[in-house]
This record gives sequence, structure tokens and C-alpha cells, in this order.
Amino acid sequence: MFRIKIAINKVKSIIIISAFLLLGGYGFGQENTTQFVDIIPLFNGADEETNYVKTKAYFDNCNLTLLADEEGINIGVSFIINSTGIATSPILIFGNDSTMFNAVIKCMKNTPKWIPASKDGANVSCRFNFAFEK
Repeated sequence: MFRIKIAINKVKSIIIISAFLLLGGYGFGQENTTQFVDIIPLFNGADEETNYVKTKAYFDNCNLTLLADEEGINIGVSFIINSTGIATSPILIFGNDSTMFNAVIKCMKNTPKWIPASKDGANVSCRFNFAFEK
């Protein structure tokens, strides 16, 4: 009888661990980001050729300025364009101008909907990286 209880507990443990591993593969509800997409996320009204120019023009209109006086100082940011076209989850990739980064976040939150990235014909979330230079 004791051996049967041990065996049942082991099976329960295996099932619970398997469930956590399965859920872990889905990121516990986090955004599903991917590096490899068929079509990158596109800024509102842009195509692949004009995407960078239109994105830059939008952020330039937010009057973002770096605090440092030196030319060539820059920061890099990354955010997720989710599968519905909303920009979320900004992170600072490089640079140390927190005022500028906060201004970028505010501007990012007000962007119009993007055309989300796609993979195999389905909309997917994707990270979008962008650099700002003085």
C-alpha cells in the first residue's frame, strides 16, 4: 500500500512539472515575441521601404532631445508591437539619459496602431528596436 502511494505521488509530481513546463513555453501570459517574422511591424501608413523614415518622423515630432551636450550621444530603445498593433513593453537597450527615455515612452504610448508583424500569415508580436541620436 505504501509503495502505491509513493508511485501515485511521483505521477502527480510528473504531471504538475509537465504542466509548468508547458505553461512556461507560453511565457506565463507574457507577450509572445519573436525574432524571425515574415513581415516586420510597420508604422501606421508605412511600407517596408518607408517604415524607418515614418517612424523617425513621428518621434521627431515629439520634440525628443537628449540632455547631454556632446554630439553623437544616443540611446537605443526596444518595444513590442503586439499582435493587435499596440506598442508596449519599452526597454532601454543602450544609453543613460533617463529623461529622454521617459519622453520616448510617452511618445511611444501615443503612437497610432501599427500594422503588426506576421509569421506564416498570422499576426504575431515582435520587438521593434530604434535609436535616437543628438
